[in-house]
Amino acid sequence: MTCRFIHWIGANKRIFWFAGFAGVYIGYFLLQQFVQPQYIIHTALDDQIPFCEWFVIPYLLWYLYISIPLIIAFFKASKTDFILMSLLLFSGIAVSMALFALWPTMVDFRPTGFDRDNILIDLVRMIYAADRPTNVCPSLHCYEALAMHIGMVRSGFFKNSRSVLRPVSVLMLGLICLSTMFIKQHSVVDVAAGLVLAAPMYLLVYKQIMPLLVRHCVAPGERLIDG
Repeated sequence: MTCRFIHWIGANKRIFWFAGFAGVYIGYFLLQQFVQPQYIIHTALDDQIPFCEWFVIPYLLWYLYISIPLIIAFFKASKTDFILMSLLLFSGIAVSMALFALWPTMVDFRPTGFDRDNILIDLVRMIYAADRPTNVCPSLHCYEALAMHIGMVRSGFFKNSRSVLRPVSVLMLGLICLSTMFIKQHSVVDVAAGLVLAAPMYLLVYKQIMPLLVRHCVAPGERLIDG
């Protein structure tokens, strides 16, 4: 049954891609609306990190960093590459959603006013208005960025560009994680939790599910993931 389901995902990957993102955003919206935060995440280190509006740029570039590789895999990569990349992404999101429901968290250190006014501050204000400082631990921004980095460097499709891809992707990953703290959307605890969560999800997807795909679920002649 597991193999049949995985084959169905591969044969209908466009449906899976759209349904997955629709489910994520609907679930996150419902949690934001109906689950009240009970636990504040705030450390002394958070108070030492200054607000810097310049980090709103990598914070927003996260949307491209997540979507562009998935779109490329959507159209160009093998079924195996796409399935593993998607499973790594969505498995961690699912675990995070469960944690948000059982352990609703928030941060309390977002600035309520700014002593300067520019387009970057305006972008921060827009983010604050659209995204409440709740459901923060683990940071989905950081988990999804790391999951996408892993998916790219493990994908056979991106093999030819690895020499350029790795340092650029690592730089973007680092800036995205820093951005969540410097625009005061997340605590250092949230960032650490998001990055740590990637370890068990990687072991599950690439060490448990990938061998199952290779041995039992991939059609003869189908291109496999590199490594």
